[in-house]
Amino acid sequence: MSYCVNCGVKLKNHVSSCPLCGTEVISPANPANHAVKKTVPRQRKNQEDSFDKNLWIKLVSIILAVPALLSITINGVFGNTLTWSLYTAASLGIAWVWLVSPFLYQRNIAQRWIIIDTIALLGFLYLIEHLSASHGWFFPLALPITLFFTVLLLTLVILIRKKVLRELHIAASLFTAVGLFCVFLNGVIYFYILRVFRLDWSLLVLIPCIAFALIAIVLQRRRWIVDELKFWFRV
Repeated sequence: MSYCVNCGVKLKNHVSSCPLCGTEVISPANPANHAVKKTVPRQRKNQEDSFDKNLWIKLVSIILAVPALLSITINGVFGNTLTWSLYTAASLGIAWVWLVSPFLYQRNIAQRWIIIDTIALLGFLYLIEHLSASHGWFFPLALPITLFFTVLLLTLVILIRKKVLRELHIAASLFTAVGLFCVFLNGVIYFYILRVFRLDWSLLVLIPCIAFALIAIVLQRRRWIVDELKFWFRV
């Protein structure tokens, strides 16, 4: 007499499954009669991407175009010249570029849309300088900061996509990039204002960033720690 391993009910001889819970019964004495059936997974039909890129682009274009046109119309009707509406239209324009650029191509090439977004941001900053009363800050301040940030971001993306950086090395690179950007930002701002390259607050950011980066590199050498982190973060 045998019993079900799941519910404990008595089983008759030569039964293939439990009559109560349906658990499969495998008897070592009768292997031929209780051969495990191989289940072949059903083939899933290739489903098309449910996200409609063209619909997204059209919706974003309409949603952002309406307030831009309204602001220009109101400013033109109640004002002698277009002033504040140009800032509004330019802000909505750069928002359109940032929201739409990742979906302009069949493949989401990160490097390409980062460059597109950077060009849009530089155009927006240049327009602000041109419209505002204060001139001369774009090339010595906004341009180098934006380009330096873009170079850091592109470098990280390329190294990650080529799998040069993996796991905790990615975290170490991110901490290092944040520290370097703060140092560059601090130095450029001081040079623009005082014409002297000096660092103060950025060192308070750089030192802990380097420390965290070194910790990540050390932990990467301990394989069991990396596996444990992957388990907890479901990576």
